[in-house]
Amino acid sequence: TWDLRMPAPDPVNLVPPGFVTPWSGAPQGPMVAPGQYTAQLAVLDRSGARTIGEETSFVVKAIFPGDHAATMATHAEARELIRRIEVANSELGEFGDRLRHMRAALLLAPRADAALFQKVDALDAALFKLRSALSGDRIRGQLNETTSPSIRSRVNRAVGSMFGTTMAPTQTQLRGLELGRAEFQSFKSQVGAFRTQMRAAQAGLEAAGAPFTPGRSNN
Repeated sequence: TWDLRMPAPDPVNLVPPGFVTPWSGAPQGPMVAPGQYTAQLAVLDRSGARTIGEETSFVVKAIFPGDHAATMATHAEARELIRRIEVANSELGEFGDRLRHMRAALLLAPRADAALFQKVDALDAALFKLRSALSGDRIRGQLNETTSPSIRSRVNRAVGSMFGTTMAPTQTQLRGLELGRAEFQSFKSQVGAFRTQMRAAQAGLEAAGAPFTPGRSNN
């Protein structure tokens, strides 16, 4: 069966959570444009893939009139923006894990100095700012305090209702995507600078004789 949607742009998760709330739906991609499609069953196993039966063509009809090609182009751009944002969010999570290991390894590095500890502290503070810009201030959010819209919240709010219909997006949705896209463009350059600083700190740990930490190479 097919729900007439494109694949969801969410990251692949091989470790599903142990508990999911009843109101948490599965990730969904945008609806496809009205038109003719072809489907065929296939079996995937250890020997490879093999098709079953013949291809079947069918027509997805439009409920609402309009320029569906333009709407689907907007959906495709929004889906790609979400994909890139979620890639960046996953990378920030990896940065956080690396920093935790780096801080623990510093205590076991025979040649670590105070400057190296300060460098890791500065990276920790910079990562907090990056996470707040992308996903919002988690501390204020846990206290139900209002915060400025983050990049993810702005885009997700615009796309949340957009992907549920083939009607043309509203001007509010388009404006939200425009702002989110512009903010994310600036955010990427900040992540690039952080990545460079992270590599420098990792090189410092290697020079200080620290034990191995994730993402570090001695080459």
